[in-house]
Amino acid sequence: MPILWRYLLRNYFQVFFLCVSAFISVLLVLRFQEIARFITSEASFAKVVLFSLYQIPYILPIAIPISCLISSLLLFQKLSHYQEITALRTIGLSLQKIVIPILASGFLLVLFNAMIAFELAPICRSKARMLIYETVTSNPLFTRVDESIVIFFPIDQFGCFNASDTFIFSKSFLLLPLKVPPLAVIIIF
Repeated sequence: MPILWRYLLRNYFQVFFLCVSAFISVLLVLRFQEIARFITSEASFAKVVLFSLYQIPYILPIAIPISCLISSLLLFQKLSHYQEITALRTIGLSLQKIVIPILASGFLLVLFNAMIAFELAPICRSKARMLIYETVTSNPLFTRVDESIVIFFPIDQFGCFNASDTFIFSKSFLLLPLKVPPLAVIIIF
């Protein structure tokens, strides 16, 4: 790899990783409502951190393209400001040879982004849902659903309730059948 490519890629990826980390932190704050709802289920600190890490693959397909654009614009703005593009042109390099490492890294980042979006994000989504399900079934969970409080009560194997006979008690005390996981009763207050 020529020294010029190392110089361009080093400056490009410094800004790129800074932008990606900024976007991840900002977009995790936007997902804070879902994370806070998980925290209220009395999950341990390790599960909360794991649940937060499972949110990152949803943020990366948004953050990577924008970070690529910002970092390439800032790189070429810096090169232009310090007259480096002019210096490179005077020694005989064409603009195509200057742009090739940035285009190649952009193409590799597109492939990496597609792998995250198509492979990693669905896996993390299912693991996050499984983590929520494990937390819900291991202890009672209080959440807000349309101005009502939902409580999950686990039932042992000798309980008198059948999963197909499970009912919800609403504010008006109407019995509504609901499909729920086995060994759980839901009561809405």
